[in-house]
Amino acid sequence: MPHIGKDEISEDLDDFVDRIFAPESLGGFKQVIKLIARVRNISFHSAQSIMKALNLAMYIFDALHKYSFDIEDRYISNEYHRTKYQKGWCSEYPFYVVLLKSYEYNLTIKSCELFATFINHYYSVLDTLRDKDLARESSTREEDACSNFRLFMRTNVAELNFVRETIPNTTGDSPAAIAHQLDQYLTSKETWPYLPHKNYLRILCHFFSNDWKPAKHIT
Repeated sequence: MPHIGKDEISEDLDDFVDRIFAPESLGGFKQVIKLIARVRNISFHSAQSIMKALNLAMYIFDALHKYSFDIEDRYISNEYHRTKYQKGWCSEYPFYVVLLKSYEYNLTIKSCELFATFINHYYSVLDTLRDKDLARESSTREEDACSNFRLFMRTNVAELNFVRETIPNTTGDSPAAIAHQLDQYLTSKETWPYLPHKNYLRILCHFFSNDWKPAKHIT
């Protein structure tokens, strides 16, 4: 590996931290690195796609993943290794919480492909997700998409396990194709044991098709 100066390292690391909208404390940062490692062990292609989307340079990942280092300040060390998000993070750092809580996800080759597509699509529609005119009274569409995807990836029920093993149909499916696949599954499956599980997919349909509509506020 060619010699890399301190300024370049600092710039590349800042790009990564800014890209994932990490809190100033970097709470749970270790979990983000572990996410990449987990995905790489399952789907190298998906890991490469995620790293590129997150602006994570390979040498930075290698350094943080392969080598341990001591942090004298106990508070900083605890924050770096934390596995729980703080109160308010789901609204202030919704995407970062998706990455932080990834150790709870059911990761397979298929779900890693879907995860990579979710991350790439997230950045392409970020302006829409943060559009105040499309927000609900209690949350933005960014919060809706991130929280539902997080729960979808974590929840271990037969219906969602099946979806994670069948969508996307093929590697490289576009977000629009994934939205269509989710919609077909929703319309063909009339009965769900637990309605919120179906709502996870409905929200993800809106996310991948990027067809959010203003929420109806009832006074």
